[in-house]
Amino acid sequence: MCTRPGPLGNPWRVVRSGKQWLVVWPEGKRDRYPTQAMATRMALHTFRMWLRYPMARARFRVATRGAKYLACWCPLGSPCHVDVILQEVFGDG
Repeated sequence: MCTRPGPLGNPWRVVRSGKQWLVVWPEGKRDRYPTQAMATRMALHTFRMWLRYPMARARFRVATRGAKYLACWCPLGSPCHVDVILQEVFGDG
């Protein structure tokens, strides 16, 4: 499973804070957004940019070695970090 806190989870978390949505960075920085959709898009964009670094890609290649399937809890059709992993790490899509 590609969930947090496992090695395949997106380190950028989206959480609700009152009427705002936050993207919480691995080091604790917090970016605020008015909607969940905006926060999710930014979390996925940041994750995508991070995966373009060779060491980050290597981490995910090692973590998925021997895996036949990558799955998560996102509803079908919604933005998902597994799609980003498949595109950026394995060139699928």
